[in-house]
Amino acid sequence: MNRKISIIIALIVALAMGGCNNSQQRASQKSSENKKEVIEIGADFTLSGNISAWSIQLKNGLDIAINDFNKKSKKYKISVIYEDNKGKTSEAVLIFKKFSDMSKVATVISCFTPISQAIRDLADQSKLPLIATVTSATNFSINNKWVVRDFVTQEQQVPPLAKYAFTKLGLKNATSLVVNDDYGLDAAKIFKKEFENLGGTFYHGDVFEQNTISVRNQITKVLKNHPDVILVVGREIGRAHV
Repeated sequence: MNRKISIIIALIVALAMGGCNNSQQRASQKSSENKKEVIEIGADFTLSGNISAWSIQLKNGLDIAINDFNKKSKKYKISVIYEDNKGKTSEAVLIFKKFSDMSKVATVISCFTPISQAIRDLADQSKLPLIATVTSATNFSINNKWVVRDFVTQEQQVPPLAKYAFTKLGLKNATSLVVNDDYGLDAAKIFKKEFENLGGTFYHGDVFEQNTISVRNQITKVLKNHPDVILVVGREIGRAHV
């Protein structure tokens, strides 16, 4: 997490003061106290609810790193405006639009695949840079110069799992039980492709919703084919009940 926070801080400064003229205009304030150039960042985070863990960790890390950066930097001061989208994409959209209307906000940070997906196109429309983390959806940052992803993709994470299961463990039949969003569906699709290319058999899997409490029915369904291995992809509550 420390390395990730450092990368995000570097991206903030680069986007705010570098190649985006729009961001330069947004970040052109001066602090009256110390004459440092102030970079205002909007954080479209999930700070409450059952999927808040990632955003809370990220906020804690950002607070520490930004405090350290501001003490050391003689030229810039970073300030973050945190908004809680409560894990709802509709709220995330409203928050991003609010940030885009605030001329002082130079860059927005998002956390969590469904949230980042919901505001991706808004970044392009408003010409407001978006740094998306904990976002692994396939092709997320393709054809959008206003979006930067700071997270490993499913194309990077999943194929090694399929190869390990088939080659190292000798497992020949697989299926999946994944959360019903881009994070889970992309993982299942990529695992299936890689596993079958290696010579394995992949049975049709099942999905569960993010807030699902019981997945007993889905587990019963995917076990009918007696797979050697089940790819499980989820978060917090849903994953805990698999």
